[in-house]
Amino acid sequence: MGLTGIRATVVTAGVGLAILLSACGNGPPAQGGGGGGGSASIGVAGATLGTPVVKVIATSALQFSPKGATAKVGQVVGWMVAQDSVPHNVTWDADQALNSPQTVGPGQTWQVKFTVAGTYIYHCTIHPGMDGQITISG
Repeated sequence: MGLTGIRATVVTAGVGLAILLSACGNGPPAQGGGGGGGSASIGVAGATLGTPVVKVIATSALQFSPKGATAKVGQVVGWMVAQDSVPHNVTWDADQALNSPQTVGPGQTWQVKFTVAGTYIYHCTIHPGMDGQITISG
C-alpha cells in the first residue's frame, strides 16, 4: 500500500471515530431515572415557581411521602420539609440542575416544573436510603 493508500485509510478511520464519539452521551434523559447525558434540562427548579399541584413531604421518619408521585409536563411539584423534621435535600439522578440547595430546612420548600415526560429518581444525600420517584406524563 502506497503513501496515498495509507493516508486515505487514516482519514477514513479518523472520520469514523469522530462520528462514533459525537454520538456518545447525547440524547433525551433516560426513562426509569437514568442519566441520559446531553445538556438539555428536564425542567426548571427554584424555591417559588408557583402553587404546587403535587406535594411531597420530607418527613422526620427520613422518608419522602409519598415515595412515588405523578404529575404532568408543566405542572409544579413541591417538596416540603416537615416542620418537625431535620433538614433534607432533593438530589436528582437525571438532571443535577434541578437539585435543591445542600440543605432545605423545616418548613421550607423546593419546587420543580418539569418540561420533559419521563420517570425520574431522586434522593436525599444527607440521609442514605431516603429516595423517591416522580413520573411525568405528557
